[in-house]
Amino acid sequence: MTEQDGKKEKIIEVALKRFSHFGIEKTTMNDIADDLNISKASLYYYFPDKNSLFLEVAISILSDQLEKQQKSLENANSIPEGLMQMIEARLAFAEQFHMMRIQDLQIDYFYKDKRFIELREKIREKETVIIEHFLDAGIERGELRELDAEKTAVTLNDIFMGIGISRLHICSGPNSLELSKEVVDSIRNSLKDVIDLIYNGIKK
Repeated sequence: MTEQDGKKEKIIEVALKRFSHFGIEKTTMNDIADDLNISKASLYYYFPDKNSLFLEVAISILSDQLEKQQKSLENANSIPEGLMQMIEARLAFAEQFHMMRIQDLQIDYFYKDKRFIELREKIREKETVIIEHFLDAGIERGELRELDAEKTAVTLNDIFMGIGISRLHICSGPNSLELSKEVVDSIRNSLKDVIDLIYNGIKK
């Protein structure tokens, strides 16, 4: 790692703490520069604007989240168990970084920059591939009947995201910076019911 790369990683690490505590809209580049004890000009040398810095922070934590979802499926003994472990990983992520609203990128702020929309789509595609491979393994070992794993994975992921986002918005409001235990439990219970329902339709 070069010295420049090391400095960028440090900035991302410090910015993550600031964003996860205050959210993107209430965080300024001055705040982050002060946290780092560097000048604003030095910060802008590495990141031209707050969106560019936030994007790098988002890529970092979402990449880590994808790895956790992958491991949750690899360690599962059945399809329902794996999918619920995947949901738990997503819920833990949502609770940890809720102030950033990175779990859905739904607040108006993100629609001003197409890079966030593109990032959300890339993450969605990667999550779908992870689920697809998990379903393929279930078919190979005889747990699931023959089915189109790709289409089923797309459907499952869309349902997971849809229920999560809709419950979040209905219970907390579209721009809420709070995520209560009641909301998390509501999302968890709804998705468990969906997983049970779908599994009963696709198991062998």
